[in-house]
Amino acid sequence: MAMKAARTNTHNSPSTQFRNALTLVAAVGLLACGTTVGQANDLVNANLDTTAVGPQANITPTGWSVVATKANSGAFQDGCSSETWCNVQGPDGYGLFFKPFQGTVGDEISVYFYQDLPASAGTKYTLSGYAAGEANFCAFFNTNTPAPAALLVVEFLDTASTVIASNALDLVTAGLPNSGPGSMTLFTTPQFTAPPNTATVRAGAFLLNGYGTTGSQSFFVDTLDLESEAPAGAPVITQQPGNTTVYPGST
Repeated sequence: MAMKAARTNTHNSPSTQFRNALTLVAAVGLLACGTTVGQANDLVNANLDTTAVGPQANITPTGWSVVATKANSGAFQDGCSSETWCNVQGPDGYGLFFKPFQGTVGDEISVYFYQDLPASAGTKYTLSGYAAGEANFCAFFNTNTPAPAALLVVEFLDTASTVIASNALDLVTAGLPNSGPGSMTLFTTPQFTAPPNTATVRAGAFLLNGYGTTGSQSFFVDTLDLESEAPAGAPVITQQPGNTTVYPGST
């Protein structure tokens, strides 16, 4: 299995995470191809096929948070949208279309697409998802500072909703295809363990520091799967009690 690059970092607050790229470290990134992802998926609307107008100007997947912001001009309302032509699984479904061309050099756009779920220290998580870029997607070119990036992200937050550990698979380093939605490939992160004081796991896909280039230049994801593994010693129910009818006033 080839070695891939993953990223990890810690943050003092969620707003810091929304302004800074993640620090690159070496880790094993698993790149897989297939037609389905795992069955024990912790995410809701994981196929991204249920949509509505919500945090963005156009439809996006329900049950997911979307935050789009530009480096100088601030919050932005058209950083991504749900589109049928980047759907991977399910008939008449949707995939997510990220729009790096909405940014410019000097006013780069970042788009954070994620779900927050209850979590506890010691639980191990792996995130999978389909992704692809187009030939002129800015993240394929290391010609700007801060550098653009396309990531699968697993973060851990404490009870104050402060990010205490941030981990990511850099999709370009992991071999992101550059032929558009038709080339979408299944990627899987390394396994990340929730540190002490974890109350929430945040999982999703981030576009960081995007800017317009020319021609075909977008980024796409679909069908995300967050798998969790409880820590050793966690309670396990091995036998369910039999069904019993309890009438009002009875014990």
